[in-house]
Amino acid sequence: MIVGTINEVLNNAVKKYGKNIALKFEEKTLTYKELDILANKKANYLIHKGVKKEDFIGIICEHNLDLIVNILAVIKSGAAYIPMEPTFPKERINYIIEQAPIKFVITQSKYFDIIKNKNIIIHNDIDISKYSELSPQNVNCENNALYVLYTSGTTGTPKGVVVEHRNVVNYICAFEKEFNISEQDKMLQNSVVTFDIFTEELFPVLANGGTLVIVPQDYVNDAKKIMNFIDKEKISFMSSFPYLISDINKLVGEGVKFPKSLRVIISGGDTLRKEHCNNLINRTSVYNTYGPTETTVACSYYHYTDENVDSKTVPIGTSIYGTKMIVLDDKFNKVKQGDIGQICILGNGVSRGYLNKPEETAENFVENPFKQGERMYLSGDLGVLKEDGNIEFVKRKDEQVMIRGKRVEPLEVENVLYKLKEIDIAVVKPYQDNEGYSYLVGYVKISNNNITINSLKKHLLQYVPDFMVPEFWVKINEFGKTLNGKIDRKILPVVLK
Repeated sequence: MIVGTINEVLNNAVKKYGKNIALKFEEKTLTYKELDILANKKANYLIHKGVKKEDFIGIICEHNLDLIVNILAVIKSGAAYIPMEPTFPKERINYIIEQAPIKFVITQSKYFDIIKNKNIIIHNDIDISKYSELSPQNVNCENNALYVLYTSGTTGTPKGVVVEHRNVVNYICAFEKEFNISEQDKMLQNSVVTFDIFTEELFPVLANGGTLVIVPQDYVNDAKKIMNFIDKEKISFMSSFPYLISDINKLVGEGVKFPKSLRVIISGGDTLRKEHCNNLINRTSVYNTYGPTETTVACSYYHYTDENVDSKTVPIGTSIYGTKMIVLDDKFNKVKQGDIGQICILGNGVSRGYLNKPEETAENFVENPFKQGERMYLSGDLGVLKEDGNIEFVKRKDEQVMIRGKRVEPLEVENVLYKLKEIDIAVVKPYQDNEGYSYLVGYVKISNNNITINSLKKHLLQYVPDFMVPEFWVKINEFGKTLNGKIDRKILPVVLK
């Protein structure tokens, strides 16, 4: 059983699997020992720069070997990493840098212009040759921050979820218990670094002597290329959103060869439906998972086989090791089997909360009503407890949706639109298509006829990622109102996809 910090996990893996291949990208590889030396040298450089535990270090880097080296270096220095994709809007990146606040940003020269404060930049290729290759000792403990992931917030700005070492160590244990991952396994690295699927890709495999294989970026959204890549590299684990799994499922249904090496497909981030994987369940083990970022990757697993599901959507399963899910009503009473209630999460996966947002943390992380002194996370998701003990996801309590596997608060998009003085009224409303995927529609009343939909999109892209920009738009001269004088969202014209 793994205990302690991720630093200890990494150090133990090097001792046990030093000669194994830890990372592969294109034709380049690093053994566990080589990876450790590079990460230790950069960690000791960071310590020399004054980095210590509970400091936050940003990382803006393309997906390659350097990305993983930088992440491990930050961890080994005692600090916590805050990953940001280079494709993030400039305003969003600089908001995160200031809100954390971030002490340094490790990045490549091509991205220097993104960062307003040039004094905090550390070049990705900094000379670390003179620094010790030994792992820094006693730099943090299990309750220290490991990373911060920023998710969509209702105020018009993202909020950072602080995940601690103990949270991820527990998740590694849960993953090991369910999937029996070993040094023979290869994990596909296909997720963006800012989503917690990346955590699932990175840490369990590196704790157990396997290989993390990074997919070329031009393959990321191409199911056929990814299938060929998995076959060529003999990948055994893939964690992904239902969309990619659905695309692979369709290709297999059309006769495309399924990679024999792929023994586990893990779905997370959105609702998995039977038709997303009906061609896969007899060829590999398909798992559905559930878990908000606030509770560290996943808090439930469900091994899906066709005969054990009687609904269109695949259940989210039962609680994983070290974590407990319960379904409660509005008064925090446990609901009966078959009744709908809010999914609430307890245990070792529950994170610290939101960075520098104590009020939001107190609102969503509450005391367990059944055990004094234990924290409970209120997910905002509604679920049903089934007779067999599994939980089935129903819907959100609020308007929050998952788009392309990422959490989106429509209210955040509305608030960004209101930054334009020409916007009189803005409403962003989510819908679902026939396959159950969410999309956004923007409804606007504009005072200046020279403002086009394209200009609205360009404005949004200065502040939010592209998946948060509404796919469809409707210009409205007069919005209907409720008896209380509020915008009547129920009578807005429906845009079907």
